[in-house]
Amino acid sequence: MDKSFILATSGSLKSVNGVVSFIKNLHNYLSSDESYQGVFHFGGRGGERYQSLVTSQDKPKETVVYSRSKFLLAIKNVLIRVPLFAFFWLCYVYLYPAKMVAKKVTRSSSSNTIISNDMFLSFFLSNSNRKLVTILHSSDNPINQLLIYFPSIKGGFFESLIRKILSRAIVNSDAVVTLNNALRDTISKAHPQKLVYTIYNGVPHVKCEATYESNSQYLRLVGVGSLTFRKGFDLIVDAFINSKLIRERVIIDILGDGPERTSLTKRVIDNGLADVINFKGNVSNVSEILGGYDIFILPSRDEGLPIAILEACSVCLPIITTRVGAIPEVFTEQEVIYIETNSKSIQKVLESVVNNDFDLSSYSDDAYKKFSDYLSIEAMWKQYYTVLEVVNAKG
Repeated sequence: MDKSFILATSGSLKSVNGVVSFIKNLHNYLSSDESYQGVFHFGGRGGERYQSLVTSQDKPKETVVYSRSKFLLAIKNVLIRVPLFAFFWLCYVYLYPAKMVAKKVTRSSSSNTIISNDMFLSFFLSNSNRKLVTILHSSDNPINQLLIYFPSIKGGFFESLIRKILSRAIVNSDAVVTLNNALRDTISKAHPQKLVYTIYNGVPHVKCEATYESNSQYLRLVGVGSLTFRKGFDLIVDAFINSKLIRERVIIDILGDGPERTSLTKRVIDNGLADVINFKGNVSNVSEILGGYDIFILPSRDEGLPIAILEACSVCLPIITTRVGAIPEVFTEQEVIYIETNSKSIQKVLESVVNNDFDLSSYSDDAYKKFSDYLSIEAMWKQYYTVLEVVNAKG
């Protein structure tokens, strides 16, 4: 039986986001697996190029990279206000790269199975003549994340068209993997004959050498994510604005970049918060950096199961998070501190943390135990391997 497989995405591995972290972590973990044949992805200016990873068997694993021009970014904010132009932009950002990657995968890869990391790519892989496993890196509604970035297509013909694409991607797939049970149940109900699994993300294991202890007059918070409305960092800014206690006792570094950086930075400066709220931009070694902070906070309005929260677990950080995506499925109230998606809730919790109302060591210890038992990359891959075996056994 041919067990060869590839990872594929229509995104660029030069980007900094959870899906890219997932793929890179898995790519590194599988580098010595003879069945694994590398990554196909889209990105990198200057045309197609190839990267090679030599395994312990001295066999190169090919990574195929495509180029995407970014000259239209300057007019993006104008286009997305009009439904027709918003849909054209969506096609440029998502469908065109997916079609190009699908075309190259079909022509160039001899692997038996494709693990696709987005619905648009799976939509275009209908004629690949390979086994197809689709991972939906989203909340309980994959379309919702798109609608946040393209609000003008909501409720109209174009939203209906995107939902049909999602449905076709699921039909094309031999198996679908979701990051939460709610989405799994929704897909299973709509496609009762389809193999649908919930597999929670995992990250590399990092030895946790210390529990929470802060010797500074400031609590050092860290948030990780793109600077978009979906990630909710504006709520943190509001909490700082509304609380003198937080401004005097808390410093936060936000790791990530995005379209809202300019507006968020302006609000921070206008409210005299530049000394306590710092935008650090994109970083490539998040898990190494997180260990230098006291608390991790995730204020997102919508998520699947973010890689950043798992990386925080892996270095024993106490976690403050909203109840979004698979997070409340995975973590109990004894393992993380939950907040609502509003600034008042964030303010209340941060003030309580400053006043030592929480046993942060207990939270970090319990979350780390959950990570070690269920959320490491080893635990995750065991479940994906089982899915591949089931798919290959179908003949």
